[in-house]
Amino acid sequence: MAHDVFISHAHKDKKIAGAICEKLESAGVRCWIAERDISPGEDWTESTRSAIGSSRVMVLVFSENANASPHIEREIAHAFYTKRHIIPVRLTNTLPRRDFLFYLGHVHWFDAFPPAEQQLDALTTSISDLVNARSVTHNPIPSQNEINTRAPSDLSDSWIGALRASHSRTLEILKRVVISVSILAAVWLVWFIFWQAKPEDNDLRALKPGSRAGGPSISKPMYTYTRFGLWVPTNTGSSPSVQQTIESDFAKPRPSVAKEAPSEPPRVDQTPPNPPKANPDETADRLLRAAATKYILSGGSPSLDREMTLYANHVDYYDQGAKSADEIRADLSRLRERWPSRRYEVSDIVRTQYDSKKDVGTVIVHYSFEVSNGAKRKTGEVETFLVFDSVSKQPRVILVKEHKVH
Repeated sequence: MAHDVFISHAHKDKKIAGAICEKLESAGVRCWIAERDISPGEDWTESTRSAIGSSRVMVLVFSENANASPHIEREIAHAFYTKRHIIPVRLTNTLPRRDFLFYLGHVHWFDAFPPAEQQLDALTTSISDLVNARSVTHNPIPSQNEINTRAPSDLSDSWIGALRASHSRTLEILKRVVISVSILAAVWLVWFIFWQAKPEDNDLRALKPGSRAGGPSISKPMYTYTRFGLWVPTNTGSSPSVQQTIESDFAKPRPSVAKEAPSEPPRVDQTPPNPPKANPDETADRLLRAAATKYILSGGSPSLDREMTLYANHVDYYDQGAKSADEIRADLSRLRERWPSRRYEVSDIVRTQYDSKKDVGTVIVHYSFEVSNGAKRKTGEVETFLVFDSVSKQPRVILVKEHKVH
């Protein structure tokens, strides 16, 4: 079942979260809240991910409790990467931690401290208007009866937009092809006209049989191609031929010419040109891709110390909360004892994102693995989400989490 609003809150704030849920549902806005909508025995992570994906808006009940809760960050990250509208409702004047600011740096905060009935009414009105506006802008999912009765030609806005975009791209490609063909045709025409106007052609035409130069008619000459690249007539009389004249001229001795001293070659400026400045975004993307690749492949390295250099002193480690470097080293040592033979290969780096102000970047990477211990063997495909600090200096992992794809 689809919901309009997903309510994210810490366990200690469930009372005010329940009040917000009750207020929104009284205004006709469908809400999802964990205490009520997760059945006993149901997987918590899968339920929240599915609920966020089926909602339009996330309402974050932000307080000191939420600021210290690790599952809140996971819910915010999932809403951020699935492009859901996030509305933080601040219960106390608490500054969000750095990990939250990465996802909430450009959203509008709703201050509701201390919570009061008037503030809940204002929040309800704002969310109701937002949900209704998104329902009008983005064509809602029709019911089964509407699907059966709707005409086949009734396309959704997304299909119309896609067709228009495709048509626009086709026209742009055709326009470029026409311009390229026109330019090539113009160049060929200029070349053809220039070739027709060569003076050598006029000279050859003057030598054609039957042409007159103002004197009496002469006998039809025969032409031959000399080794100097000239067409000359072949004379049968006693006068020397043009070819013989040219060859005799070349046979004459030439006066000696004093050799000139070689001139000094021109000086060339050896100063190298200034190299072009690199694009900061391209540099950050290259650094993040290299750091993510190095992190994945280090799992197969025999050196644990080399793998540990990629972690910061404290890391949000695989949904287990903050872990120190010693705790991570102990966990990796157990993994290496369990699987002595390990091989990792990066399949695809799906996405990188860089915040230049904080020098923090995120990477989503897919990789395959094969581990074994004697006869035991295990393979799979995994999607990993990494957050690196100090990207421009020396990237270090400050958050890592993943889930198995295949």
